[in-house]
Amino acid sequence: MTVDSVVSRLNKSGLHFAFLDPYKLDPLPFSIIQRLASLERMDMLIHVSIHDFQRNLRLYMQERGGPLDRFAPGWRNVVVQDRDSDNKIRRAIFDHWLGLIRGLDMAASEGVEIVTGSRRQPLYWLVLVARHGLAHEFWNKIRNVSPQGRLDL
Repeated sequence: MTVDSVVSRLNKSGLHFAFLDPYKLDPLPFSIIQRLASLERMDMLIHVSIHDFQRNLRLYMQERGGPLDRFAPGWRNVVVQDRDSDNKIRRAIFDHWLGLIRGLDMAASEGVEIVTGSRRQPLYWLVLVARHGLAHEFWNKIRNVSPQGRLDL
């Protein structure tokens, strides 16, 4: 896997920053975040595709071992698939994913930015993931530099 090759070449005591920018959920398995988080001084800025999440949610939910299972392992144990609306399901899966990040002794930023397109359609969530509070302090100073949406957690 490419992430293993990258991590093996990094200085274990260095400061590292990864920008993960997949165009959909499938190329963002949680195993990549786990592997990067194995470095003590790793911060990540992650795009999570809302567009793909909206368009393919029900298809992904049917696919055992598919993109949702790789993106947020264990989501099936926390989501009520039959009774909840698609918006509630997406939010529950996203919250579960954030919980998985916390389980790595890392924290997602308090404010998750929603990046929109030219017609204000939501494209992706922009999430900072870091261990050190200083990274979150910097993020809070620079985030939301445009009049786009925000998902405060």
